[in-house]
Amino acid sequence: MRTRSRGGLPAYLFLALTATSAAPQVAPDATGVLTFVDSDEPQQKIVHKGKIAALRNVKSSKVLGDQPGVEIELSSDGKFPVRNELAILQIGEMQFDLSRYPDDGSTSTLIFTLTAEEFAKTVNGDPVTVQYGREEAYEIWEFGPFDKSRIE
Repeated sequence: MRTRSRGGLPAYLFLALTATSAAPQVAPDATGVLTFVDSDEPQQKIVHKGKIAALRNVKSSKVLGDQPGVEIELSSDGKFPVRNELAILQIGEMQFDLSRYPDDGSTSTLIFTLTAEEFAKTVNGDPVTVQYGREEAYEIWEFGPFDKSRIE
């Protein structure tokens, strides 16, 4: 038996695609497990708390082409999920995306690397957050106000 098609799609696939008003979206819940999200309902923001574990001057950073920089080490009680999207550090209005997990592979710590020039432009007291992607995020990590005087 032959299946009719519409626009080159098999009939059952065409009906499945047109039966929904919007494509289903998948998002991680508070534990990091992917679940389907009804895009018609407002999404509740998930906020995790963390701390700025260290601010370190680095004389030569491989990720900066052996130039000097500053590492900002952030830790969270939970884990930072491994995603197919960049972790973004936001200090006030500035965003930074050069990050890594520590050498021991722990996913409860993220280390961001800034150039000396980028660090100089940051402002004391600005809120520090991490999110995935540059657009407005439904899940964020908050680290309190930035304190440049803590640099080692």
